[in-house]
Amino acid sequence: MSDINIFRIIRRVTSRIEPFCSQFFVYALNSSIREDTTFFEQAWNLCAPPDWKPPTQAHIEAEEVLDGDKRIDIAIFDETLSRVLGIEVKTTEASVEPGQLETYYRLLQDKYPNFDVCIAFLTPFNERSVKEIRTDSSEAFRLPSVREYDELSSFIPQGRSIHVSWRQIVEKVDWAGEPLWDQFKWFVLNKIASREKLERYLRTDLSLARFFSDEAIEKFGTAMQGLTSNHDSVNLESLANEPSALQSFLDAMIALIEDDQSVDRRPSKPNKYSPDRIKELISSDYGRVHSEVFRLSSEYCHVWIEGKNDYGLRVAHFNHPSSGVSILRSITKDNLFQFKST
Repeated sequence: MSDINIFRIIRRVTSRIEPFCSQFFVYALNSSIREDTTFFEQAWNLCAPPDWKPPTQAHIEAEEVLDGDKRIDIAIFDETLSRVLGIEVKTTEASVEPGQLETYYRLLQDKYPNFDVCIAFLTPFNERSVKEIRTDSSEAFRLPSVREYDELSSFIPQGRSIHVSWRQIVEKVDWAGEPLWDQFKWFVLNKIASREKLERYLRTDLSLARFFSDEAIEKFGTAMQGLTSNHDSVNLESLANEPSALQSFLDAMIALIEDDQSVDRRPSKPNKYSPDRIKELISSDYGRVHSEVFRLSSEYCHVWIEGKNDYGLRVAHFNHPSSGVSILRSITKDNLFQFKST
């Protein structure tokens, strides 16, 4: 394959790679329907229920408009058997929206009352992805996409929902002789759904991934690697005794604070924390660590400190304009910082 990869080029221009991947997948499916149907049938068998055979005549819509100006990324219609397969596409865990799948399923039912409806959730990883690298598959529920799919499967008819990973798609679906598919396969395996990225997700408190971009979470996880044995906290003593550890910790915070895709960097709220309590903590055994955290709230106009005894570091956020998002909480009785977004 040539060193030129159109998907890498697009990613350098915009972080919004998801619509490009979705549209490209639709293009590939439509191309297969018009020519050799192998690609379409392979993809269908992954995304549709086992008892739904690939339709001989299918109609595919991208950005299918539903009620309330909602849109599902892909809708595949089998007019002969009155079936519709909706596919919601995600290329990052950060873009998973709680309740979205239920909404789309209901709206597809409302729009096509005479059709049998199935919904597929196409995401970087699924429970199967975690089973491939972990003996304890319960860790899969750290992924927002797995939790969202689990919620969906609790209320729709059995066998009418599928959670498929992008890795499954590119490993089991082949568009023979098409260079663009080879480029896309490389991009998925190395950028969207790499096992290294999944490992980082499983090491990181993914409540953060519901609020920050995949790139920011990746930088956060890389900076935090080796600093904590837990998924969601770090010991203040380790930060106070090792300057490089403290810098890595600050780099992790800055990765979230400077996430232009998610945070609103306009001037925001002032600190809502007692100046006396700030002085007390700066004078404590871990004063340098606390001082560096407080410094972030003065360096960045969209970051502030909030709390009473313990405190939280909050960041202004496009999706939460009134409250911002917490990226760090102090637990002074245990000498810990906890990463928990609320």
